[in-house]
Amino acid sequence: MTELLSDPKHIRGDLAIIRTAIRRGYEIPDELLSALPKIAGALVLDKTEKGQVRLKAIQTIMAMKESNDRAENPQPVPQTTVNVGVKIDNANSGVGRTLAAQIVERIRAARISGNSAG
Repeated sequence: MTELLSDPKHIRGDLAIIRTAIRRGYEIPDELLSALPKIAGALVLDKTEKGQVRLKAIQTIMAMKESNDRAENPQPVPQTTVNVGVKIDNANSGVGRTLAAQIVERIRAARISGNSAG
């Protein structure tokens, strides 16, 4: 087995492996991470390389950029609230409000008349 990006016959496959590792968040050795932008950039600019290799190098650079963007601006984790055991009666939506309004009116009337609420 050879080192990544060392065999010209396997550069396209090596770039695919690296791109997958970047997208899945695998730990990549620092030596490779520091050299990868230079290597991929050189492949993109090399007019003698096949178009497929140049395209894979561009895709690898874009995957690195996306990874950096995600690290700098993490998206908040969506929160979900689940109410368990709460009965909601959509057919009679005003019943609870009507009952509450009646209780408030009774309390208000009792305070005005000086009697205790009851």
